[in-house]
Amino acid sequence: MSWRRSRTRVQESNNHGRSQLDDDFLSLVIDLACTDEFLDFARESLQHRIPSKRPRLSKVLEHPFFSRDYLSIASFLADLPVKSEVQKKTFFTALTEKLFHLPNETFSLQLSAQLLSRYVLLDPTARDRFIPNLVTPAKGESAK
Repeated sequence: MSWRRSRTRVQESNNHGRSQLDDDFLSLVIDLACTDEFLDFARESLQHRIPSKRPRLSKVLEHPFFSRDYLSIASFLADLPVKSEVQKKTFFTALTEKLFHLPNETFSLQLSAQLLSRYVLLDPTARDRFIPNLVTPAKGESAK
């Protein structure tokens, strides 16, 4: 009998933790200015009353929201020290164009610290292919 009580308490605490995780995830999603489609998916699936009906993480990651440029950029920058020179060259060559497609707020609030990190600033590929473009005004900006 005591085993069942303790197991129930653990499940209750896990459900509370999962609910908090879902709430934190949804606030992150909202901060990233995601689509209404993904918000609906998150509310209906990730916060389902019955935990067994919630999708597995692998299924959630297949959603088109996770193929967005911001997430791929942030993920690559987080793993920058272990990337090969070929991967860095490809990434930093395409990075400037990808950044122009992001909202200014996302760039300034979410990515600027990572893009100005010592890993990026000291990387020869980034210095050659990206840093010169970082200090260039945005397209269409008038000189003041």
